[in-house]
Amino acid sequence: MGKLGIMIASDNPQRVRVALSLALHTQELPEAERPDDLEVFFFAESTALLATAPDDIRTMMQDLRQRGILLEACTNLVKSYQVEDAARALNIELLMANQTFSRWAREGYAILSF
Repeated sequence: MGKLGIMIASDNPQRVRVALSLALHTQELPEAERPDDLEVFFFAESTALLATAPDDIRTMMQDLRQRGILLEACTNLVKSYQVEDAARALNIELLMANQTFSRWAREGYAILSF
C-alpha cells in the first residue's frame, strides 16, 4: 500500500501536533488502507523542540513508538541544538538526514512536510 514519511521541520508546537496526529490517525486506519511503512523524521528547527516538547507531544510520540512507528531525528542537528539527552530519553533514533531522505526517495516514500 506504499510508504509514508512525515518530515517535521517546524518548531511550532501546533504544527508538530498536527503532524504527529496525522501519523497516529494514519496508523489507526484498517490494515488494508494504511501504508506499509510509516516514519516520522524531526529535521531543522523541530529538533530543538525535543528538549522542550509539551507533555501532550511527548505522549503522542510515545503512542507512535508503541505502535511500531519509527521516530527519527537528524544526528547533526540534534548535536547542534545540544538535545542529545532529550532525544535519547524520547527513544528517537538518530540518523543522518541525507541518508534517510535518500532512502525515502529510493524506496518510493510519499513525503509530507510540516
